[in-house]
Amino acid sequence: MPWLPPLTSAEFHELRRLFNEAAGLSFDSSALPVFQQRLASRLPLHDLDNFRDYLRLLEYGPEGGAEMAAVLDLVTAGETYFFRHEEQLQLLSQVILPAVAQANAPRRRITIWSAGCSSGEEAYTAAILIYESGLFNGWNVRVAGTDLSQERIEHARQGCYFQGAFRCTPPAIRDRYFVTSPRPDSLSRQRHSPAIWQIQEEIRRCCQFSVVNLLRMDRPSQLPGLELEALSRRVDVILCRNVLLYLDPKARVRVLSQLYDRLMPGGFLLLGHSESLKMLGTTLDLESLHHDLAFRKPERPRRGGEL
Repeated sequence: MPWLPPLTSAEFHELRRLFNEAAGLSFDSSALPVFQQRLASRLPLHDLDNFRDYLRLLEYGPEGGAEMAAVLDLVTAGETYFFRHEEQLQLLSQVILPAVAQANAPRRRITIWSAGCSSGEEAYTAAILIYESGLFNGWNVRVAGTDLSQERIEHARQGCYFQGAFRCTPPAIRDRYFVTSPRPDSLSRQRHSPAIWQIQEEIRRCCQFSVVNLLRMDRPSQLPGLELEALSRRVDVILCRNVLLYLDPKARVRVLSQLYDRLMPGGFLLLGHSESLKMLGTTLDLESLHHDLAFRKPERPRRGGEL
C-alpha cells in the first residue's frame, strides 16, 4: 500500500469548510480516509508533501480555483452507467413522457435536464427513451446535461464508453444507438477494454453538456454553462438523482428553489430514492405514478407564492 500523508482532524475540517463554501457539499466524519486517499494524488502535482500547504494553495494560491474544480471532481466521483434506476426509467417512459407529449403537442418541443449528469450516461439514456417512445418524431428534442466536473463533461461530449457502462442496457438498445469506435486519446489512461462504444450522432446532436455549479445558478455571470440553448427556457423534466445527498440542508433548499424555477408548470422532478423533500419548504406535489414516486410542479402558483 502506498504511503499517504497524514490528514489531521483540523485539516479535514478545513477541507470540508472549503468544499461547502464552493459547492454546498456536506461530508460527515467518515469521509476523512476518503479525502486522505483521493486527495493525496494531488499533492505531488504541486510539489507538496502535506495537506497543510495544500490547504493554503486551495484558499490563497493563484491556481486555487482550477485546483478546487479538480478536487471537487475527486470527492464527488461516483459510479454511473446507462439505464440505471430501472423503476424510475419505466416511470419516465411509460407515464411522464406520454404526459409531456400530450401537454406540449401544440408547440412540439420537449426539454429534459440531467442535473449532475456525471459523464453523460443519464442524459443519453433519457434521449434514447425519448426516441424509443415514438411520441416525439419531428419535435424539437433537447436534453441538457450539467455537472461540476469539467473532466466528466468532456467525457460526456465525446460520448464514448467502455463495455462496463452497458451492464443494464439491453443489447438491442446498445446496438441501435451506439457504434464501436477507436479509443479517444483522452481515454487512454483508462483500463484496457476490448471495445469503445460511441453514441449515435443523431442522439448526440440533441444533447448539450456544460459545467454548472447548481449552488451558483442564481448568479448568471458565474455560469458560462447556462447559455445552453436547452436551458434558455423552462424545462419539462429534471433528473437530479443522488445529487442532494452531497449538500447540506441550506444548500439543498437553495438548489431546489433554482430547480423549481426552471421547471415548466406541470413539469416533473425525479430525485434519488434515498432523497426527500421533507422539511425543505417546497410546494412540489409528490405523486405516486406507476409504482414509483415523482415530484411535480403545480400547474398554477399557489397563494402566498410558489416557494
